[in-house]
Amino acid sequence: MISEIQLDVLLDFSNLVQASLELDQFSRPLLELLQRLIPYESATLYLLNASTGELVCESFVGDRPINLIDLVHFDHGSGLSGWIAKQSRPILIPTLRRGDPEDSRLVRSFIGLPLLADERLLGVINFGHSHPGAFEDVEESPLRILGAQIALVLRTLLLVRDLKTTNRRLNESNRQLTAMQQSLVADERLKAISEVVTTMNHEINNPLTIISGNAELLSHRLRDAGPDIQERLGNILSQARRLGRVMNLLANLRNPVLQDYLPGERMINLQASLSAGFPARVEL
Repeated sequence: MISEIQLDVLLDFSNLVQASLELDQFSRPLLELLQRLIPYESATLYLLNASTGELVCESFVGDRPINLIDLVHFDHGSGLSGWIAKQSRPILIPTLRRGDPEDSRLVRSFIGLPLLADERLLGVINFGHSHPGAFEDVEESPLRILGAQIALVLRTLLLVRDLKTTNRRLNESNRQLTAMQQSLVADERLKAISEVVTTMNHEINNPLTIISGNAELLSHRLRDAGPDIQERLGNILSQARRLGRVMNLLANLRNPVLQDYLPGERMINLQASLSAGFPARVEL
């Protein structure tokens, strides 16, 4: 016959499961809830690390985690928890005779509850009390049922945690992939610009040199001509030199900045691009 306390605990356990999908929000409330069924002073939840095969303390109630015979190592870690993990049933030790009888820090009543879901070990819960015989009224059969129910919930929570971890890794991978794609696009764009600039330098610099040279020669030969002729020749030389500076700067462009030019067309904003690539403003 299930007692009224057990029914209340089952109801609260169900509410706890529905309210929490995060393992760290479930483990300690679970231990506190179990205190209404098992009169412990301290309790510790150990979960199995799938990569190392070792039991790791997830949460505990009391002064410190409970794990007897710490110096002995078993398949799933040191201490009695490592041995309990290999068992398929709860381990009840009603009386432990150890140390000073007046030392309240020592565990003298102990329960180890392996958590198995479809025969797969998920963890262990240890319960301790400083008084001998504190767990004499606790029966093994309800503990088995309790362990199975907790294991099923833990399996779901662990799957949720693993899924969230995988999603975070996927999001980070997607972020890195997007950054790489953007970098590749930028590199390809810069490569295309560099190829255009190389072609322009080849096709423009030679005739530009001829234009500049002839303009300087005419300016020298026509130095006695009127100011209007000298002004026009000066404009030719000035614009030729400006074009030469533009070609030289384009050849060293590293961070091209684009702007709208015509509907559906864009152009390089040379001054903005130069400001992004050089510490000071460059006059053209």
